[in-house]
Amino acid sequence: MIATLDLSAYDEPYTFVVQWESFENVIEVENGRIRIAHADCPDNFCVHQGWISGGARPIVCLPHRLIIQLENPTKPQVDAIVG
Repeated sequence: MIATLDLSAYDEPYTFVVQWESFENVIEVENGRIRIAHADCPDNFCVHQGWISGGARPIVCLPHRLIIQLENPTKPQVDAIVG
C-alpha cells in the first residue's frame, strides 16, 4: 500500500493505524512532522527513530515492511554535489 500525506495540511495532531497481515503500526502526524508512535514489531527500532520532518532519512520498520519517506515536490532531489 502506498499513501501520500501533506504534512502541512494537519493543524491538529492526527493519528492513524497501518495494518498489514497481523502487524500494526500507529503513525502520528503533528506540526509538519511524522513518526511511528507504536509498533508491535520485536525490536521497536522504528519507534526509536522518532520524529522526522525533512527528507534526509526515512523511518523504516523492516519486520512490517513499512517505510515512511518524506518528499518535497517543489525542491529537486540532489544525488551528489561535485566541486
